Amino acid sequence: MNYQNIDIVISRYKENIDWINNIKSNPIIKNIYLYNKFYELNIKLPNVGREAHTYLYHIVNNYNNLNDITIFLQGNPFPHCCNLYSIIDNINNLQNGILSLNTIIVENEYSINRKHKTLHPHGLFLAYFMDLLFGIKMDINQTVNVTYGAQFACTKQAILSRPREFYEFLLKFVSYETNPIEGYIFERLWLYIFNNNIKLSNKYKNFILN
Repeated sequence: MNYQNIDIVISRYKENIDWINNIKSNPIIKNIYLYNKFYELNIKLPNVGREAHTYLYHIVNNYNNLNDITIFLQGNPFPHCCNLYSIIDNINNLQNGILSLNTIIVENEYSINRKHKTLHPHGLFLAYFMDLLFGIKMDINQTVNVTYGAQFACTKQAILSRPREFYEFLLKFVSYETNPIEGYIFERLWLYIFNNNIKLSNKYKNFILN
């Protein structure tokens, strides 16, 4: 399938965004949403929640106004996606509704906690969120697929496969601190959050209701 209508969502702090000029004229790009967390330009957001806050804010506020594909990017996307322009020009089949723009890394609960023991000495509570959101029970040997750099493309159908309330629920976790632990957790969950073959758990639904 070839997608003819693409939106770009950019989460910016202080990065140079001159590179946007190289994609503005691309006819398949319909909208570029530039969210600023430092400059009083374009769409200004508070400096909280890292890129996860920006992405979820955009989905919640544009849930009924999505194009065929939305590409979510950081202010400087190239360290994690050196071939961005080529990907945009040739984007077609998004397996399970999502395409990582970086090499997918496989991690397990042990490596995740070990990697972040300095920033978060108690580890990332990834297993808790996997169970709460998807009913997936993790043990020390179970692996997760991670899109490092948190840059990816999603189909409209994949985003809409979750109710708006789900994204509002996630947004609350990243709306209060500049660098919340949930930002690192969500970096490891995007490929599950937008995988329309993975069902939401009843635990999450009961949490919403209560």
